[in-house]
Amino acid sequence: MVYLSDTPYFATAPAECAAEYPDQLQRCSQPPADVFAANIDGALEAAATASGARYVDLRPLLCTESECGAVIGDVLLYRDHDHLTNTFAQLIAPRLQDLVLGRTPDNVPTGSNAATMESN
Repeated sequence: MVYLSDTPYFATAPAECAAEYPDQLQRCSQPPADVFAANIDGALEAAATASGARYVDLRPLLCTESECGAVIGDVLLYRDHDHLTNTFAQLIAPRLQDLVLGRTPDNVPTGSNAATMESN
C-alpha cells in the first residue's frame, strides 16, 4: 500500500489565473507554505508508517523549494484548485511510478526542472 502526499490547494484556481495573466504566469505561483495544508502530510506520513505502507511526497514533482506554479513549460498543472490536469499527470507518471515503487532515480525532477521532462 502507498500513501500519496496531498497536492497544493490554490485559493484561485491556477487555470483561471493563467487565463487571466498568460504573459505573467509568475503571478500564479505561490510559496509552498501558502498552498499546503499544515499537518496534513505529517498525518498521512504517520498513517503510512503505522500501517506499514510507503509514503510518497509529491512536492518535488509539483513545486520547487520556493514556489508552486500553475504552468511548467507549456503544460498547465492544475484543472481546478488542486487537481492535476490529465496532461501533467501523464507527463509525471514515469517519475511517480519510480517513487511509488521506491526507486529514487537522479532524474526525478523538481518542479523547477519538470519543464525539461521528456514524455517517454
